[in-house]
Amino acid sequence: MRLRPLRTSLLLAAAVFLYRPGAGLADEPAADSDLELMSGLLESAFDAYVDGDYDRAILHFQRVLQMNPRDKTAQKGLKQSQKMLKTKKDSVLGDEKEKIRQARKFLKNQKWLDAIDLATSVLQLNPNSREALEIHNEIAALARARMSNPKAQLGDDLVYQAMIHYLNKRYDDAIKLWREAATLRPEDFKILVYIERAEQTIKQTEKYDVLMLGRSRAKALFTSGNFAASEELWRKILTYLPDDAEARAWLEKVKNETGKVSKQSKIGDLYDKGLEYFNSGRYAESLEMWNGMLQVDPNNEVAKGYVDRIRQKQAAEKPVAPIAPPAASAPVPAVPPEPPAGTPALQQDSREEEARLKEEAQKHYMQGCLNYAEGNLDNALKEWREAIRIFPGHAPTLKMLNKISTGGQRP
Repeated sequence: MRLRPLRTSLLLAAAVFLYRPGAGLADEPAADSDLELMSGLLESAFDAYVDGDYDRAILHFQRVLQMNPRDKTAQKGLKQSQKMLKTKKDSVLGDEKEKIRQARKFLKNQKWLDAIDLATSVLQLNPNSREALEIHNEIAALARARMSNPKAQLGDDLVYQAMIHYLNKRYDDAIKLWREAATLRPEDFKILVYIERAEQTIKQTEKYDVLMLGRSRAKALFTSGNFAASEELWRKILTYLPDDAEARAWLEKVKNETGKVSKQSKIGDLYDKGLEYFNSGRYAESLEMWNGMLQVDPNNEVAKGYVDRIRQKQAAEKPVAPIAPPAASAPVPAVPPEPPAGTPALQQDSREEEARLKEEAQKHYMQGCLNYAEGNLDNALKEWREAIRIFPGHAPTLKMLNKISTGGQRP
């Protein structure tokens, strides 16, 4: 099992690192409880930023700055979050009013599907748009009124129930009901138009997601190391654009990186076993694991370090040939025996080594967060990958990479 530090310890370590001399932060030492709280707030702020929830990110960065106005990470994160929030709002408000105007015009002319589609497109960018929600509510109310009308035509209940399904993006359910209505009213051409419209909406929604959003998502997934999901998206793009050169090039890159991931997975397994054997004093078995790592990755500094340490310990523990006693009968001073494998002294050495690697990984993690706050994703990823190379189980780094790989925002 891979060694993973406690979450609280990592948060505290991150906060302590932020307050090291030369970091440009607070000059006065803060209580451990304050450091832990600030580190937790920074982590929550970055989580919100990756999720595109810039309001929440701003709130957490501001809380950090209330505790320490000189915190550079919070300063840069706040500035970038405010910038992203403004950009998001500007793009949403640009054409929202025009879409609402057109939707109301369609509603007035009883072109309900057109009105629904326009209002839905507004809500995709602004889920709290009051006017778009009002249009949806009006159409739902009108549909229910038509369903309960005692003078309704045969099949009207199916037609308008399907309309409500369409409004709620349950397109398959809408198509099913409209087809039932069409069997009752085969002469009603409008129902066939509804069915065709819903089928087109399904195709357009999927195609839009793949072609308009799929490329950026696939690249982000690749960058974060989620190669299987990246490959799936590129293959979907090729189903719509079979000759797409970019998709084919990226699929080749995914194939190459997948091989590297398999290599890294093998290294991780060898690392776990090598460290476990070392901590329990089983040096011969541990040495076999570290040498196996070096066969896969000849430049792995961690493996080299453990190989050197084990060889030194084995040399120190090698038995010495007995020496004939001196002629004089003077007593021979007793030599204290070498501590056996697995003693507290050796365990202390392994704990100190683990703490050193964890601290080094934490430095790269925090530098990556600073780069991310400045909007430089490439440098941030470089630092986070280095943190994982040094300490593969570094929880905050793994969490940040996972957030980005599952649809988080680029800076």
